[in-house]
Amino acid sequence: MNSLLPVLALSLSAAALEANTVTVSFEAKIEGGTQNPRFAEQLKAGTLITGKYTFDPEVKDSHDAEEFGEYRFKVPKYGMIVNLANIPLEAAPAKGYYIATSNDYNASESSPGWDDYVVGAEEILCPDPWLAANTMFIQGTDFTATALPSTALPPKFPDLKSFDWCILSIMGPVPLQAKITKVAMDDSLFVPVVRILPAPGDFLQSQTIEPAIRIDGVKPADVTIEKIFLDEIDVTERYLQTSRSGTLKGDNPGAIWQLAPPKPSPGAHEFKVKIRFSNGNTSWAATNWNILPSTLQKSGERIATDLNPDANRNRPKLRMPLR
Repeated sequence: MNSLLPVLALSLSAAALEANTVTVSFEAKIEGGTQNPRFAEQLKAGTLITGKYTFDPEVKDSHDAEEFGEYRFKVPKYGMIVNLANIPLEAAPAKGYYIATSNDYNASESSPGWDDYVVGAEEILCPDPWLAANTMFIQGTDFTATALPSTALPPKFPDLKSFDWCILSIMGPVPLQAKITKVAMDDSLFVPVVRILPAPGDFLQSQTIEPAIRIDGVKPADVTIEKIFLDEIDVTERYLQTSRSGTLKGDNPGAIWQLAPPKPSPGAHEFKVKIRFSNGNTSWAATNWNILPSTLQKSGERIATDLNPDANRNRPKLRMPLR
């Protein structure tokens, strides 16, 4: 009977860890957009982006100064993620992420000072090198110094209305700022990242393209594929008739759908899907494939022959006109 005690203790500690984990999700509206032409349409001013972070409200303050609080969290035990045009920006395990506070900072007889609430990551993981951000952080500032009663870690996100501004800043090759418009004390505002495979690229027409839709952190039952477009043509019914869904396991559990292979003609093509989640959130994801004619293989063989001196020996010589 004593052999069950370690298992019971492990189960209780896991349950306690889950009970102590707080999740905050947020929605933000991009301000100003980006000048990078690669993302000008996806990340234009007014575009809504979402994110979330998890933390332990009982973690200890690691900052020495009384006017500041600093609370650090290990990844992947806890984490911070932003869904930026279906490209994830995540806090890297090497440095984790932090929540920082200041209370009545720089107060004087003539000024109450201000309060700050900051959630940030100093090292970011991103699968797209064009969006490989250096840092990202949310900063809420209150110039009346009433948003926070102290530098202690708040057990939930402070009242959004108490801040004079609350901004998500992403620093990197494509710098962005987005105003935090909504906050929830769960993951209801976070829209999961939708990936379409294969990634954008060049393919020969003779190659078989087998599209797949991958969404981490969800179950197939919680997702509906509402629309599938190939070059703005609705192909939903044809693609879903033979689709197969499955569950991903491992470090990034989620769901995946294997769709019927298309047979596009040579040229540039856009493949786009609309996803609806069980909580009512929706997401559009798109990828671009450039289909090259299969005859390129034969052309390559012909060019190789032409470069062979023996092949050119009996070829009639061209006569250049006199000038």
